[in-house]
Amino acid sequence: MPSRREFCSLVGASLLPFSAGSAPAFAAAASPAPALGTVNWQVGWLKGVAYAGSYIADTRGYYRAQGIEVDILAGGPNVAVPPLVVAGHALVGQSTIGALAAARSSGAPLKVVAAWPRNPEVFISLASKPIRTPRELIGKRLGVPSADLVDVKGFLQTNGIAPDQVQFVPVQFDPAPLVAGQVDAYLGYSVNEPLMLAMRGVSTYELHVDDFGYSGLFQVYFVAESSLADPVRRAQLKAFFRGERLGWRECMRDPDLGVHLTLTKYGSNLGLDPKLQALQMRATNALLATPETHGHGLFSMSPAAIERCVAVLQREGIPAQASDLFDTTLLDEIDATPGAPR
Repeated sequence: MPSRREFCSLVGASLLPFSAGSAPAFAAAASPAPALGTVNWQVGWLKGVAYAGSYIADTRGYYRAQGIEVDILAGGPNVAVPPLVVAGHALVGQSTIGALAAARSSGAPLKVVAAWPRNPEVFISLASKPIRTPRELIGKRLGVPSADLVDVKGFLQTNGIAPDQVQFVPVQFDPAPLVAGQVDAYLGYSVNEPLMLAMRGVSTYELHVDDFGYSGLFQVYFVAESSLADPVRRAQLKAFFRGERLGWRECMRDPDLGVHLTLTKYGSNLGLDPKLQALQMRATNALLATPETHGHGLFSMSPAAIERCVAVLQREGIPAQASDLFDTTLLDEIDATPGAPR
């Protein structure tokens, strides 16, 4: 079963169970040999639908049409992505903004160059005992994985709540303690645990941290600073993001194609649940369908979004600065090219 790190956010679209036998037909686009060579794309987790746009870009030839071949490398619980990019084993990596900012503050020469615009983290409570606002968390038992404690304490402090006003209960990446009544709220992702619980007949309420002062960039694409300065690698990066945008645009138009490729090719060995992947696919697409991406293009990072993100990191004790952590010039140069995919 995929971890909640396969983020998304549910949309009001058809949520019919998907079967591989009803998959849409598709064909790879004809394209020239990759003039810019092969690059490694190190994703942050296992190959579920969270990366379906990349699968489409690979299968449909969108990367190749830009002059590159892309090897999509799986992540997982034992894969630390930032060191792989620093060491040159991958040209592009993806992680949460908190993990990348911590690596940067420790001296890793990395820059965020693109991002997903919405934070999918939610406090999940039972629909019969909903927790609708941060103030209602006071005095409650919060199920929080140890890796997320810093984020949660930062969220509470942002909303004027001292961490000692709640009771933290250590949990794994499984909402069973919520169903069993061992916690009042469970920190998860809007794409994962609520969907899993709904499939089991458990109704929940989701308190979105994005709605209470924790908005900003979340899952980020990052590269080594040396790659931005090197003309060949910079050209590869531009080719990658043009292809990535085309793949995700296609995925947003045809989510069933993303599910099909995940189940039958890229994640075929993971034992993924087809119905859950179909739900998560539409949820993942919704993370990209924001006013900002409609106006400025996929993965764009506005100055306002960057400043909100930096403010959150600083509240968590990470000495982040916008000019040190972010570089928007790659997407700016792509966007300045007539006819470039947005």
